[in-house]
Amino acid sequence: MQPSDRILIHSAAGGVGQAAIQLAQQAGAEIYATASPGKWDTLKASGIKYVMNSRNLDFAQEVMKLTEGKGVDLILNSFNGDFIPKNLEILSPHGRLVEIGKVGIWSKEEVAAKRADISYFPFDLLEVSHSNPNLIETLFHELRQQFIAGKLKSLPHQVFPVTEAANAFRYMAQAKHIGKVVISMPSKNTSNNNLAIAKPDASYLIIGGVEKLGNPLFSLHQGIAADTTQIGDRQLINYSSYNYLGMSGDPVVSQAAQNAIAQYGTSVSASRLLSGERPLHR
Repeated sequence: MQPSDRILIHSAAGGVGQAAIQLAQQAGAEIYATASPGKWDTLKASGIKYVMNSRNLDFAQEVMKLTEGKGVDLILNSFNGDFIPKNLEILSPHGRLVEIGKVGIWSKEEVAAKRADISYFPFDLLEVSHSNPNLIETLFHELRQQFIAGKLKSLPHQVFPVTEAANAFRYMAQAKHIGKVVISMPSKNTSNNNLAIAKPDASYLIIGGVEKLGNPLFSLHQGIAADTTQIGDRQLINYSSYNYLGMSGDPVVSQAAQNAIAQYGTSVSASRLLSGERPLHR
């Protein structure tokens, strides 16, 4: 990013969006943002002058009006469907589209067919971490130094104890949060049995969101995989996938889940959020 860049950040109230805003402000770029109307005041309070609705396609017309027909130089996108061609319409000549969506994104060939002049970057941080782990380490070091220096600040977040995990997911599904939703774990010194993470007489099916977190309870795998871990008399059934936002619709994962239910008697409720049918951070 350059100080002269005009950047459109979709889902600017979400965790990635909030981080992108800090980096864009640090670079001196002119920021345009989309979010649901209930979050506009928060974005404007952080210094974002141009805020538009993320729940419809009117942002495209508004961007062109605000930029006097010039469009934006850079777009950070996480939406699919009709949002993608609308993004391409408002990119300035030789603009850049950074795609972090997981479901329904366009191929490089599809983008080139509509806008051959732009640069398209479909981006998956997990893939980068596997292909270039040294880069991730370097980036974390650089970010740490910026946090220490006060150039970056931690993201806004709402914390739920693990005993209220269901409420945390309901809260996230309502798309009312700013930044991140965090689940806190009980202290090792707690003596309250009601705070036990796992019941000793139950089996658990864990789908997505566990890979590379380093939790010693989980045996983790690359790609779509399954394993069981025995902790005392607790049976943990683990499933992980690179494409975690689309994995509940994957036939391999669906069949594996059904097999687990049949073998271990585990009940599973698949969330529409995990299938990518509804964005989490608009």
